[in-house]
Amino acid sequence: MKNNKFQILLIFGVLLILISCNRFLDIKPDKKLAVPSELTDFRALLNSSLVNFAPSEGEIMARDHYLSDKEFLSIKCETNRALYLFEDDSFSSSCVSSTGWARSYQNILRSNVVLLALDKNEKSNGITVESKDIRGHALYLRAINHFEVVQIWADAYNSSTVKEKLGIPLKFSDDFNEKTERSTLEKSFEQILIDLIKAEELLPIRQPNLIWPSKVTAWAYLARVYLYMGNFEKAREYASKTLTSHHKLLDFRTIPRTNPIRLPNWQENSEIINFKLLESQYESLHRDKHLVNNDLLKTYHNDDLRKNFYYSEVDQSIRFSGNLAGNIVNLFCGLTLGEMYLILSECQARMGEDEQAIKTLKTLLENRGVQDFEISNTKLLEIILLERRKELIRRGLDFYDVKRLNVLGAGISLKRVIQEKEYVLNPNDPRFTLLIPENVIRLSGIQQNTR
Repeated sequence: MKNNKFQILLIFGVLLILISCNRFLDIKPDKKLAVPSELTDFRALLNSSLVNFAPSEGEIMARDHYLSDKEFLSIKCETNRALYLFEDDSFSSSCVSSTGWARSYQNILRSNVVLLALDKNEKSNGITVESKDIRGHALYLRAINHFEVVQIWADAYNSSTVKEKLGIPLKFSDDFNEKTERSTLEKSFEQILIDLIKAEELLPIRQPNLIWPSKVTAWAYLARVYLYMGNFEKAREYASKTLTSHHKLLDFRTIPRTNPIRLPNWQENSEIINFKLLESQYESLHRDKHLVNNDLLKTYHNDDLRKNFYYSEVDQSIRFSGNLAGNIVNLFCGLTLGEMYLILSECQARMGEDEQAIKTLKTLLENRGVQDFEISNTKLLEIILLERRKELIRRGLDFYDVKRLNVLGAGISLKRVIQEKEYVLNPNDPRFTLLIPENVIRLSGIQQNTR
């Protein structure tokens, strides 16, 4: 009987993805779905492998990787080509089976199904340790998916304009026919924080695996969100909390030099706080296509072991090989303790705590093999941001870093060169905010991003 139930749930999960959100994902539901009612049902829905993928559209546009003319011209997907060259695309190309927008809102719908059914379950059976854990998991999932959408399809967070700027649709219902409206950017971030903070209260400090979110996972994600918002005091607070957890920095000096050189399996990596992957359907993200920016490679210190663990030479070209997911095709974009050290160091520097910022950064670098590294106070923030690029390369974070830093006046442009023609995305260009998929606009009637 138990096996039959899980078979039914598996079918339910597949149907949910196929028919979810008629106005929002552009697919009309063709039948009424049975609502799950047991805690095991809820856990099964949240355990789907589909929830562990993040949108990859931003990473296609990021710095520090590029395509040769040959590899670019071999890409068949027009959406992929447009994103790589910072050109507007309406995501209408049939070569993309599911946009990051669609995937994220499918996960949000999944969360809402669980949360609403859990309300009924707890009214009948009471609140238990397990039901609190499941509620925290669902709230966390809803929050991070809203956040991943807002970083790509809304303008960067700016406290002086956030009340007027359009955010994203916030979804709290399992009703496919619910009217869709865009909230303000302020309301979007308020809700993300509400869900994350509530999740942090409910989740346990540890989980049996790195896929389920824990209290530490919520702290780390709150640090990531607050950093994007420019709230350095809060980002520092939550990043500091993660450093008190059971997770530990890897000392690259102690890792065996195998051939080829590899980092420990992600399940045995003490730095990984939570495991998540970028979608891999876009061809330009395949590891056998993209090359690494040589200018970035030159900035690594001679004794920096990340050069050995993150990169490899293939056909006289340098390629990224430091995927924390191991041999999985998708790029790792989850949370790590290394990221938390960098968030903490940046926040300390921005708040005038230079000595603490230097100490925090040196702790990270020493565990990467860098010894006797002199850090200038006058260039401290610049050094920290460069180390962030070097440590977190291909983690799905760089595009959002450029957006947030340009709000602060960094003036960072993105550039591509294909067949000797240069394509540039200037600081604060409207194209940093991607166009919402045209089917969503057509079916829901929500306002498109301006150009």
